[in-house]
Amino acid sequence: MTIQHDRLGVFDFLEVHRPAPKPRRSGLTIASDQGYSLDEARGFAETAAPFVDWVKLPDHYGHIARYTEGWLREKIAIYGQAGIRTTLGGVIYEVAVVQNKVPQFFARAAELGLSGVEVSEDVIEPQSAETRSAHIRLAVSAGLSVFTEVGRKYPDAPLDVDAVAEIAARDLEAGAGKIVVENSDIVQIVERNGDELHRLAERIPLDRLVFEIGPAGGARIAAWLFRELGPDVNIENLDLRDAGTLAAQRAGLHRSVGLTFFDRYAVATAAE
Repeated sequence: MTIQHDRLGVFDFLEVHRPAPKPRRSGLTIASDQGYSLDEARGFAETAAPFVDWVKLPDHYGHIARYTEGWLREKIAIYGQAGIRTTLGGVIYEVAVVQNKVPQFFARAAELGLSGVEVSEDVIEPQSAETRSAHIRLAVSAGLSVFTEVGRKYPDAPLDVDAVAEIAARDLEAGAGKIVVENSDIVQIVERNGDELHRLAERIPLDRLVFEIGPAGGARIAAWLFRELGPDVNIENLDLRDAGTLAAQRAGLHRSVGLTFFDRYAVATAAE
């Protein structure tokens, strides 16, 4: 027996936050497949399809040196049949950049059946604005959705909102679909309860931003984002195994968010 994703749950008479129908512009969950087997991918697709929009395939070394074309195509098809699109992380793009093979990389990604790629500079030296925009346009012309990333994996200063907003606006104009904010910068902001992400969301539409909650912070970072920016922010960099937990957090039905679902009922009871 399989899960029917177009049906409500067995307790459908109870009201909770439910994700909007796909394709969604906001409230996206972009979970990571850390090199799972095809059988594991089928299991995740069976249970996570209602609330996972994209699966990121971040095992860059595996794509370059280990995985066969047939195996990867089958994995992409497993997710696709469940209504989940697939994208690569940014490091493999950065490998292509330093080896001057970006056009071949985009063409191969599209030919394999991937839906998206990430254009980032969080490890390599920043490229010129013209080169970055040209790469975005090239990926879009290959039929790929483009995620671009802002921030650095090893930040040595607080996030510069003005500079990031300028880059993000330029990326969107070039054809990028979403702007991903690097986890390392988010962790710094959360630790001092800064307002940089609030100010960024005032400059760039919130539904065009994606926030990485991993590898550091996880549920704690997600809880902060939901509290500060709302339950329909776009989230990336969580393991597929944690997608159900994230869905519960969005609904306020997880202890990491203080089970906030019940707050409205407490207010209603107090008013009676």
